[in-house]
Amino acid sequence: MRSRKLGRRRMRGMRLNWTVFTVAILLFFGTILAFGCGQYQASAPPPPGAPAAAISFCDKTEAGCTAGGSFAVSETRSLNVVIEWQNLSAGTHSQKVSFVLPSGDEYQTYETSFLVADGATGPVTMTEELPVEGTWIAQRRLTGMWQVNFSLDGKAMGAQAVQLTQ
Repeated sequence: MRSRKLGRRRMRGMRLNWTVFTVAILLFFGTILAFGCGQYQASAPPPPGAPAAAISFCDKTEAGCTAGGSFAVSETRSLNVVIEWQNLSAGTHSQKVSFVLPSGDEYQTYETSFLVADGATGPVTMTEELPVEGTWIAQRRLTGMWQVNFSLDGKAMGAQAVQLTQ
């Protein structure tokens, strides 16, 4: 009887050893697979974020461009809309900028194409100029809250308001 109990204990011990051995082998090959194969995979650069724009306005004068959100028609030569595009892919892009009167009617639209070079990483700054001095805006005193709509490659990207005062 004693030898029978001893035999069972040895069998349990052998089963336990085989289980530990099997787990160790699986962990070993799993580690090799996880670390070894991962080193040979080609890594692609992450896709750029979605295109985005920051827009600002300035009064173009001979001395430069004074930033603001409200401009007096009688003192403004040209209103510049400066758009700083972020996360653009390489290639040719088309920007559309529309100036909308306070009444909701479209006053002027500009469409400009520009190229982003391969490997370019920084923002792309585009400027559209809306003449004010000597135009219908000054002659008819088209004042109030104007809206500037902007799009990229045919997709609306946003709108920004700017005030034109007397």
